[in-house]
Amino acid sequence: MQMKKKILISLCSILLLFSSCHNLTYKPKVGLLLDSYLQERWKKDKEYFIQNVNELGGTVISASSQGNFSLQYAQAMEMFRQNVDVIVLVAVDQELASRIVDMAHRKGIKVIAYDRLIKNCDLDFYISFDNINIGAQQAKQMLSIKPKGKYILINGPGWDNNSSLLKHGQYTILNQYIKVGLVSIVYKEYAEDWTEGAGYWQILNCLQTYGKDFDAVIAGNDNLARGIIKGLKENLITDVPVAGQDADMASCKAILTGDQAMTVYKPIRKIAKTAAQIAMLMARNKIIDADSIIYFDNNKVSVPTILLKTIPLDKNNLESVITSDGYITQQQLFN
Repeated sequence: MQMKKKILISLCSILLLFSSCHNLTYKPKVGLLLDSYLQERWKKDKEYFIQNVNELGGTVISASSQGNFSLQYAQAMEMFRQNVDVIVLVAVDQELASRIVDMAHRKGIKVIAYDRLIKNCDLDFYISFDNINIGAQQAKQMLSIKPKGKYILINGPGWDNNSSLLKHGQYTILNQYIKVGLVSIVYKEYAEDWTEGAGYWQILNCLQTYGKDFDAVIAGNDNLARGIIKGLKENLITDVPVAGQDADMASCKAILTGDQAMTVYKPIRKIAKTAAQIAMLMARNKIIDADSIIYFDNNKVSVPTILLKTIPLDKNNLESVITSDGYITQQQLFN
């Protein structure tokens, strides 16, 4: 991963550009291809994205492939037949998805990678959160709880570039403590996928191969964290803090009850809105101001990119952040 150019992100230019084309009569058609709904957040991404595209004068055709690339490729081909103007893609496979990008370009259709980079292709745009910073936020929060001790890192699947970025961010903070002997990493693995079951299997494997002598666990997301917590409880381990990310409902409740130590909130409304704005600009052949982006290397080209900020949450700030943003209501949180 290379950051070739770093510029302050400002969406003001995008909004100003869009105001000039909002009144056009043409109604763009945007294709939204999702991986699956296994993670709680993706239904919200879909809902907010469609809402924003509709408000901006477009329509959305959406599909989920349930983690099957062959199905996702077929869904993309169907969207091409329906003459979409732009594809917004959450790639099942970040390498194979280059085929979708290449085929789209042959048909004059642009592709936006949504929260997962698509590698080795002439990708048009990438919108995500700063995953390196998320990993750093996880590590900082856990070090505030356990400033010394033995750490376990269980990140998402190795095929997902976000897993590598999270791990890199975690080590940017942990390395300072490792070098002086305050922290040691006693178990580090990539899970098979992002699910609770994968987290559960990994912690059981850790307990079997390494034992119970550890002090903190950092998980790639909340699904993995909940599986880890389940495995720890089954083995009567209740005093080891576990970190996650995504601010899933169940994990937010677990933080309030003390079962999970922290999570990282990614403003889903903001990423969906930004993706909708970029998609509509592309569909109407409007220029996206280069001063509002950074450039991210996908092993072939420097992809215009927007990375959004995230917020670490623990029991002290969780309620105020997620309820004020409308992500989860107080009634949902305490029901």
